[in-house]
Formats: sequence, C-alpha cells, structure tokens
Amino acid sequence: MTEHNYNLVESAKQLEDYLHRLLNENVVACDTETTGLYIEKGARICGVSMSGANLHYYSPVRHTTGKNIPETFKLVDEFLAQYQKPIVYHNAKFDLKMFKMDGVDFPFHVDDTILMAHMVLQDNFRANLGLKKLCSTVLGEEPEDQTMLLKHLKQFVTDDNKSPMGHIAEGNPTIVGQYAQSDTRFTRNLYFALRDKVKGLSEDLYQLETQLMKYLVHTELRGVLVDRKLLEKLRDETRVILDELIVQIRTESGLPKFNPMSPTQLENLLFEILGLEKPTDSVTKKTGRVSMGDEVLARFDHPLVQKLRKYKKSHKLYSTYYVGMGDFLTKDSTIHCQFNQVGARTGRFSEEKPNLQNIPRGSSVRQVFAVRPGYVSYRYDYSQIEYRLFAHYCRDKTIVNGYKDDPKFDIHQLTADELGIDRVDGKTVNFAVIYGAGNKKIAAQLGRSISEARTFLSKYYSRFPGIASLQDSVKMAIKDRTRYEGRGSDRKVVELGWIKDAFGRRHYVEIERSYMAVNRLIQGCAASLLKTAMVNVYDYLENQAKKSWGDDVANLLNCIHDELEIEIKKDCPHREKIAMKIKEIMENFHQFKVPIYVDMKITETNWAEAKDWDGPGSTSPAS
Repeated sequence: MTEHNYNLVESAKQLEDYLHRLLNENVVACDTETTGLYIEKGARICGVSMSGANLHYYSPVRHTTGKNIPETFKLVDEFLAQYQKPIVYHNAKFDLKMFKMDGVDFPFHVDDTILMAHMVLQDNFRANLGLKKLCSTVLGEEPEDQTMLLKHLKQFVTDDNKSPMGHIAEGNPTIVGQYAQSDTRFTRNLYFALRDKVKGLSEDLYQLETQLMKYLVHTELRGVLVDRKLLEKLRDETRVILDELIVQIRTESGLPKFNPMSPTQLENLLFEILGLEKPTDSVTKKTGRVSMGDEVLARFDHPLVQKLRKYKKSHKLYSTYYVGMGDFLTKDSTIHCQFNQVGARTGRFSEEKPNLQNIPRGSSVRQVFAVRPGYVSYRYDYSQIEYRLFAHYCRDKTIVNGYKDDPKFDIHQLTADELGIDRVDGKTVNFAVIYGAGNKKIAAQLGRSISEARTFLSKYYSRFPGIASLQDSVKMAIKDRTRYEGRGSDRKVVELGWIKDAFGRRHYVEIERSYMAVNRLIQGCAASLLKTAMVNVYDYLENQAKKSWGDDVANLLNCIHDELEIEIKKDCPHREKIAMKIKEIMENFHQFKVPIYVDMKITETNWAEAKDWDGPGSTSPAS
C-alpha cells in the first residue's frame, strides 16, 4: 500500500497469514475504526488494524464499499488467545469494549500508551494525551494527518452537525486503512519510547491501572438502571417550575428579557438595580466581576434573590440531569458512564457521558437510579477517608489516637472545641488547612476578620503540631526535587518537584503552589487507595464469588468519589457473606497509622432510599 508496508486485507486466508506472522513479533499494536464513539448509540467496529515491526494490515468488516472480511473477529480472537506478549492500544478501554460487542476477548497482556504517558508526563499534566500530540512530544514526529481522510469522508456528510468521522464506514477501505495503520505503527513506536520510563517510575502502579482498565470495561458495559418514567416525570415537573419562576423573576425585576443564567445580567440586577452590597471577597482577579455562584447568592436575604437561587438550582437539575441524562439513556433504560482514569491530576477518576459525580445529596435525581430486578444494591463508602489519611501523614498524636480509640471520632468537633468555635466552622478550618488556604481565604469562609483567622490558625498549629510539620516537610520535598536549567533570566523549571503517596504514586506540584502539596498528597493517596480497592474487589468477584455462585451473582456498577456500588443477586444464599467480604477487602488490604472504615448502605429500590446497614442481622430492606 505504501512505503511503510501497509496492507489492505482482501481475504480471510490473507488475514490468517498476517496474524500467523504477527505471532513472531515481540509487541503488536492494535486499533479499531468505528462508526461512532458510543456503543449505546449503536457504534460498532468497521475495521481492525494491527502493526508489528515491519508488518501492518487493515481488515475491513463493516464498510459499505469494497470487500469486507467477516471472519476478522473470529481470527483476531483466536490470535489474541495464542499471543502472550504485549498488545498495545492507545485508549485501550475503548477498543476492548468495542471488541467485546463482537465476541473478541481480552488479550493476555494489554498495554495502553495513554496510561503510560500519563505516568511519565505527570509533571506536564496539561500535555495533550491524544496520539498525534503525544507522538510529536515524545517521538518528534506525528502519524498520518487526518486531512486527506476527512476530505474523503466529507462527501458523505448530509448533516452539518455531524463529523465526517461518523461516516468512516462509508469511506474507501484503502484510504481509511492507511490512516488506521499509521496510528498503530506510531502507537507501537510510542510504546517503546515510554516503556522503560514507566518501569523507572513504578511498574506496579502501571499494572494496577491496566488491570483496572480491563475491569472497567465490564462496569461500563453493565451500566446502571434508570427509572425512565420517573425521569420523564421529574423533567416535566421541573420544566413547569422553571416556566413559573422565570415569569415571576422577570415581572418582579422589571426586566422582560432577563436571563438568570447570565452572570453579567445577574450582577447588574443585584448590584445596580436592587442596590445590594457587592461582596469584595468574591471578585475574580481575571475578570474583575463577582462570582455569581450559589455560595455568593446565599448571602443575600432578598426574596427575589431566593427565587433566583431556586431557578438556578432547578435549571441545573433540568439541563444536566433530567434532560442531559436522557440523551444517554438506552432502549433498555440503562446509562453507561465512561470512567476516565487520567481525568484528574491527583489520579482520581473523572466521569462523563454522563457525569454522576456531582449529583447533589438529597436531590430527587438519586431516585431515578434504580436497582435491577432480582438484585440488592450495596454501597460502600470510605468513611472520612481524607481526614484519616491526613492523620496518617501528619502523625499528630491527638488526631491519630482519636481515630484509633473511637470508630466514630469527629475531627471537626475536636477542632471546634480547641478553637472555641462551632462544629461547622471547625469543619471549614480543617478543609481550609488541607487545601492550603491562608488567613485571607479562611477569614472569608468563616465570615471573620483576617486577624481572627490568623489567631485561629496560630492556635490550630500550636494544638496540632504534626500538621505544621507535615506542611513544612512536603513543601521542602517539592523545593528539593524541583530541577532547573539555565541561570538568571534564562533559568527555567525542567522537572517539577514531587511527593510520593503510600502506594508509590508520584504527585507533581509547581513550586509556587507548594502550599497545595498536602492536599495533592491526600487526594492522590485516596485515589490510589480506591483504585487498588476496586481491583482487589474485582479480583474477589471474578476469581471467587462468580466461580462459586455464578457469573451473574455480583457486579461492580459504579464509583462515586469514595463510594463503590455493587449489586448482588437477592436469592444468592451467600449474599450477605459476599457483601461483608467486600467490606473486609476494602478496609484491610493496606495498613495505615489509623484504621480505615467503610460505611455500608443497602437498597432494593433506588439510590435515594439506600439505608445504613451494619451487616447480617441488622434491620434492612433486604434482610
């Protein structure tokens, strides 16, 4: 096909020959070309490309022109069952999910250049992890440009809002194949460029991420059940509320075209028309305007402002959840969120399509997430995990002993008692310290003077000396590990300083933001803890529970912040035993200086109705 020995497969026999030759390769890169991005919306594989050192091929399977090779999936599955060396993908979870839909099982050994690059390039987190940009950054060259392919596909576009890539199955397999094989060729090259660097950082952590990635395929394909009728009912009711509120707001403000979702119009209404006092502590440096979030609006005891708050909250529920989630609802009333393992600098998950991480506590949205018939939903939430890790790292005797002596130890009440403030303010101070806030920020959050905040902090550090020691030590580590090149005005940072969490993961911090290092350490360790727990729970479910009591006995459905949701068959006689074993796994796989606890909830109906559950014998809906 080209100078790089690209090949378009024209028969099953030819594909068999290519795959046989690839068995001799030490590393094979693989990629799928698909009709879309979302399986739930009907996207499927239209072609498969693979690359060895000097052999590349593209096998079309669902193109509308040219010859397809329907035996592709069967032959690729047989190849993967034999090949026990690395199969490399760029964004492996996507390709593995797509393969699953056509009966192709996981390779023996999966590598993902996105996960590799995220580990290696953490100190430059804003680096684009797309294949083209990564190859340019790491290899100094880029794969085949999309320009020719997009120009070719544009002829099939009939909807101006649809990307040409959505018509890839209609494209000429020769043109599509050249683009696909260029991607696998460069993915393989990128793997070799990153492999040793990953090993130099932490091979164990990388293996954890790749193992978790394979398990997340199952979670994403399983999805969570949604009560469609209730979702539509809440959508319609909220629409009525919004329509009524907007009429009232426009009438009372005297602004017939007022848009409550416009920060500029909102600021004008509050401070120019209503004459309310502008909060100077909420003015953003970049724009000079007041931040118009709910925390600012809540300060004003004005009836119109209260209606504005209700409108904004209702609008958020309506647009993001009642309408937004509906866009991702499948025919069988399930939603299949996508978990991004590299979505946050701390290592925590981000979630999209849709994002369930920010659903407000106590909101009606939680009612729509139903439990599958025949199952019981168990929710496992790490109790005060950030503060327990805070205690582990600061080693302050008072805090450590508090958690050791009392499972229900209340660090916020302790802080409140020591500083002579109420518990709410004690919690505010604790959060502020973890997040590296200074006197001015704490004063604003407490509604106190800067002088009072300074006194609180001084007393806080005096009472809990381990906290000040932790802050000093992490700042020093960031400073000592920051590497520079050049002198004078030419001096620049070439490697950020870092701190390492209890699981060996490095967390990079800019030296001018070293005040954030404690928070980065705690958030990062919490992320490592949760990911390790997920892998351990998955291992138990796959290798013990399912082998003993059936493949459908239990499934890990979701991860919301520090909480896992697992469904277990209601009629399984060992259901409670499985539930308690999961709790045990999550609490005991790593030793910290304070005990780690997991709170459990249980429900047979929906997320909103989940009740506390203390184990066998406790009162619960499923007992």
